[in-house]
Amino acid sequence: MTGSPGPKPFSWPLRVYYQHTDAGGVVFHANYFSFMECSRTELLQSQGFDLGELARRDRVLLWCIPRKSPTISRRC
Repeated sequence: MTGSPGPKPFSWPLRVYYQHTDAGGVVFHANYFSFMECSRTELLQSQGFDLGELARRDRVLLWCIPRKSPTISRRC
């Protein structure tokens, strides 16, 4: 039994610059939200959505909430 293939995976390369990192060279946590917003916008545009037009014409604002939190809790 062969099912229909699922949705095509979306990929959007992003260059991380030194300014996006902390002193240890790890991406600063607040920048993840900016990166997520950029990729969400690119994903929707690749599917034919114009976010500006949706906001103006239909007053639609889209929000994205990640399913899994990138936060790590440590006990000292």
